[in-house]
Amino acid sequence: MSGSSDIEWTDATWRECSSCRRTLAVTEFGRDASRSGGRTYICRECKNRKARELYVRKEPHRHGWLKPTRDGDRLQARRRVNYLVEQGRIPHPADLPCMDCCDEVFTDNPRHEYDHAKGYDGENQLYVEAVCRRCHRNREEARRGLSA
Repeated sequence: MSGSSDIEWTDATWRECSSCRRTLAVTEFGRDASRSGGRTYICRECKNRKARELYVRKEPHRHGWLKPTRDGDRLQARRRVNYLVEQGRIPHPADLPCMDCCDEVFTDNPRHEYDHAKGYDGENQLYVEAVCRRCHRNREEARRGLSA
């Protein structure tokens, strides 16, 4: 073989796109080290067009507490409140005084909890009151009709 028949792919300034069949400058093709010419086989414009065609628009991700509320779903209501506490949007119940007995510290140091005072309906899921464990138990018993 003579030296004149050797093709220098890296020195080529023009190339044909295998998708649109246009002859374009080499700079219009992306780099690809795995190919012999060092460039992709389709131009950037065709590559972008194909990517846009293949792209499937997804529904935006909805976070757990943003999902539509379900009436009476206790677990969802608790998770929504816990998420807001974790994000710092509402204070931790231990940082607040009890709504019933207004006492912040007992000798036995009971845990403060959030009570869904208006129930677990969709519109009331985020309406909560901070109460101590003792008062929360008393509220639950009163709701169930178990108080003496």
